Order: sequence, then structure tokens, then C-alpha cells
Amino acid sequence: MKLTVEIFRMFQDTKQTSGICTIFNEDRFPIFSSPCLERGWNDNKTNISCLPKGKYPLVLEHSDRFAKDLWEVKNTEPRTECKFHSASFWSDLNGCISLGSHYVNINNDEYLDLKNSQKTMDIFHSVLRKFDKVELIISGLDWLN
Repeated sequence: MKLTVEIFRMFQDTKQTSGICTIFNEDRFPIFSSPCLERGWNDNKTNISCLPKGKYPLVLEHSDRFAKDLWEVKNTEPRTECKFHSASFWSDLNGCISLGSHYVNINNDEYLDLKNSQKTMDIFHSVLRKFDKVELIISGLDWLN
């Protein structure tokens, strides 16, 4: 079975990118959805930028850093190790993607952060674990990278 994970970006600057992540089954029925958080757009530079819009394969791989299996975005050359993992703040991400239950300004800066990221990521991983082929599509408002 093939599954599609789609990120639709709605806000972006050089620090943070925010949007909605939805998992669609092969019939295009949404089976999971949550707010998502990434680094801002910085010309696709390693560790400080979100990925460009496009289509990418997702592969479940073991992460030594996180000591568990995580979904990794592939075909991101020259970048590597772009994963889905829990994080509440854009500054906790080095080109990876995080999900949460909702946005709230936790640390009183000008950016909305994610609440309940670990629980939401656990659900995301459990939904995806049932499938063998997963594609990520990143899109967004026309003016966003």
C-alpha cells in the first residue's frame, strides 16, 4: 500500500516555517493531521533551512541520536538526516520536521511553538508504521519556498 504525507506551509521567514501535515491513504482519505514546524527558509543550507518544496520518499530508519526508529526524508542531497522527530521550538530543529497537537507561544518570543510534540509524533509514527511505501509532498502558499 502507498501512503502520502503532505505538508502545506502557511507561514515562513528565515527562522521558522509553520503549516499543516496530513497523512492520506491510497484513496486520498485523510487519516491523520497536525500542525507542523520546520526551520525557516535559508537557501536549503544544512542545519539552518527547511527543505525546498517538492516530492521526497520517506524511509523508516534507526536514529542513533534519538535511539529509535524515525521516518527520514530521502533524496535531499546535499543534505542528509532530515527526519520527523519531536520538538517544540524551531530552534530545536536542524532541517528536520516536527509535529504537535496545536500552536502556542510557549517561550514568549514572537513565534508559535508546538505543544504535545512527543505524543503527536508517536501517533504519526504508529500510523505510518503500517505502510511500506510513503511519499512526502511539501507545498504551500505561492510566495513561500
